[in-house]
Amino acid sequence: METKSDFVGSNRSVVVTLLLWFFLGTFGVYRMYLGKVGTGILMLVLTIIGFITIPILIGIFILIGLFIWWIIDLVCILKSPKINQMP
Repeated sequence: METKSDFVGSNRSVVVTLLLWFFLGTFGVYRMYLGKVGTGILMLVLTIIGFITIPILIGIFILIGLFIWWIIDLVCILKSPKINQMP
């Protein structure tokens, strides 16, 4: 039985989600793929702001925060109940 809080939706592929997470993760593309468009756009904006503000050192802290968020999302994707149903 699936709940509404599952990270990977019922019609989303875990493999595609992991590939998007790995290759385009800092831009939030995998979140947009999962239907979390708002937080995906937030990740994209924070990534752009982080890279722009690296010269004044604020960007480093923004990018570190995004990296932590990225890793936490990996754990959420891997703990998703959809992984158990994969062949």
